[in-house]
Amino acid sequence: MNEINKYYQSLIQDIVALQASNEEGDTQEQTFTRIAIDMLAEAGETENAAIAYDEKALGTRNQHKINAYAISDNYETVDLFISIFDNYEEIKTVAKADIDTATKRIINFFRKSIYNDYVNEVAESSPIFEFANTLANFPELKENLVRVNAVILTNGEYKGEFPPSVQICGYNVFYRVIDINYLYKISEQSRVPIELDFDNFEGENFVIPVCLQILTIKITKHILRLFRVLVYQNCMNDTAHGC
Repeated sequence: MNEINKYYQSLIQDIVALQASNEEGDTQEQTFTRIAIDMLAEAGETENAAIAYDEKALGTRNQHKINAYAISDNYETVDLFISIFDNYEEIKTVAKADIDTATKRIINFFRKSIYNDYVNEVAESSPIFEFANTLANFPELKENLVRVNAVILTNGEYKGEFPPSVQICGYNVFYRVIDINYLYKISEQSRVPIELDFDNFEGENFVIPVCLQILTIKITKHILRLFRVLVYQNCMNDTAHGC
């Protein structure tokens, strides 16, 4: 089993475990959505993301679906997230038809919401109400919005091209597919340590200030003390259980 398949198996196990322990009744698809968006946020690819599921009239011409959204602080960017999730033992190839369907659903939601009408159909207690209301009624967003990212999240593998960008209601919409390969890539990047060559820092020899050296020593000693405490507690627990 190669590394990408190991990552996939681990991801599925995490999703099943988290979904089983979730008290809010999340589906496995929404649990996957949370994990994927957390990874994208840590990688700096989205901000202020909120999980909010909404669907209507699936299978019809006016069908829509959304799993999550994000609005930048300056209202210049809106991210729309829709998930394609399947709990298969092995990585599944996502068909272009599935991507096209997801594209249609997420854009239908945006179109309905930005034109003011959909918010009137949503209960105020619904997780999607705040977003639909912002799209419909916030002048700051309508005045500043310059980019809409329609992001399709999937735990499968997609080998095709992204749908072409379009303009909806005067706003530029750009599509993107985040598949298992990309999730694996950013998960690996998050584990890469940051290394600085102080002997050749921007072409010069950089001397670490004494205050930082002392701070490093203190932090190291603190970590070692914490490690010793954890080892001691683990040993005590083993002893208590007769191990």
